[in-house]
Amino acid sequence: MNSKKILMFISSLFILILLCQPILGIGIRGIVNYFQIYEPNAHIELDYGVVSNMPPMDVVIGFEEPLEMKGSIKVDTEKMFLRTGEEKQIHVTLDLPSEVKTPGPHDFWVLAVESPPKLRGGQVGAVGTVKSKITIFVPYPGKYLRGKIEAKPVKEGEEMAIDLILTHLGNETIKSVKAIVEIYDPEDNRIATMQAYQPGNKNDFEISIKPKETKKMYIDWLPAEGLKGKFRVRILINYDGIDLEVGGIAYVGYKNIEIINTSKQVEAGTVTQYLVNIGSLWNDVLYDVFTDVTFFNSTGDELDIVRSSRYDILPFKSLWFRSYWNTRNLRPGNYTALVKVYFDDMIVEGKYPVELIEPISPVTEKPFFSSTVIWVIVIILIILLLIGGNIFFFIFMKKKSEEEGKEKKTGKKEKVKKKKPKTKEDMERSAEEELAELEKMDLD
Repeated sequence: MNSKKILMFISSLFILILLCQPILGIGIRGIVNYFQIYEPNAHIELDYGVVSNMPPMDVVIGFEEPLEMKGSIKVDTEKMFLRTGEEKQIHVTLDLPSEVKTPGPHDFWVLAVESPPKLRGGQVGAVGTVKSKITIFVPYPGKYLRGKIEAKPVKEGEEMAIDLILTHLGNETIKSVKAIVEIYDPEDNRIATMQAYQPGNKNDFEISIKPKETKKMYIDWLPAEGLKGKFRVRILINYDGIDLEVGGIAYVGYKNIEIINTSKQVEAGTVTQYLVNIGSLWNDVLYDVFTDVTFFNSTGDELDIVRSSRYDILPFKSLWFRSYWNTRNLRPGNYTALVKVYFDDMIVEGKYPVELIEPISPVTEKPFFSSTVIWVIVIILIILLLIGGNIFFFIFMKKKSEEEGKEKKTGKKEKVKKKKPKTKEDMERSAEEELAELEKMDLD
């Protein structure tokens, strides 16, 4: 392979590195989703293989563990170097604690993390993590109740229905379940205390529940006049002498917004801003709010749909939302905008007139460059520089090679033309000829 081909190969390889992100990968071989019933002080040993299908690099071995079993897992290797296609073994040991208070599944994870070397220019290859799961299941006791709260928002002054959902995960019937409900305001002051009652009978505050069964208890809360916002609900449950606490949030006053104002006039013949002013009617932050605006002409034909960026709106504050409407092919005149505001899985909408007017000043179009376009341009420039550099280098080397060839040929010719040194006879003959020439000049 000559020097030109080598240089072209190196240049092509460099271009591929710039354009392509390397695809790396490792895997863990062994028992997938290992499962075992918890036994106090149990000792468990597991073996795994870490295999690589990527360029040689370091692999970091780690783990994740549940809070109640912290310190129970160990791995014999923290770091290893793997070549392409190579597999190395790791040994995992679990020494379970003598007691775990929370029944149910407790998950451990064995991790292998790619640690690729840095490339030229400080860039780092793609980093990936693979996991293998180990589940230790702590059996539920004979009586084990779980609960959660559901409370739909209500308007200010409207009664709220709070549902307490109870699930029995044990294997013995619970004869008596009672629940006391406490409501706390945003300053964490307790403002109400009630009892949960059995469905269908507001005077019965006690239920029973069978194994693997789910039941509800109800609470009715009428907020005092003027109360609105977010309230903390605390439910204290007692079932057959066992205490359980469940918490949740209740909202008084529907989350809502209002469309305060919209653009009345925008310019035709350009990409123009369309503004919508949105006000919050809620006393908490409204997250991830955005608008969709659909434009119609005078005959009701749909012309375009534009979407704004997403923003959070502070309590009782207003915010302008901006979207861009392409009016290049539209004539001045009257149009209609259907504005839809999206927030918390809710939609508020309204129709508003908008007039397209002649441009106030000459429209000057400016090129729009996204970050992706800029990167593409940079990469193309780099490729062109590399190609140009290679061409220049080849021309320079060729010219230099030709000059060296000419110098060698010139040297040979001069060497051929170089006269041999004169002998003594030649020098005497030359002197006689010069003397005869001088005598002839004197005679003349």
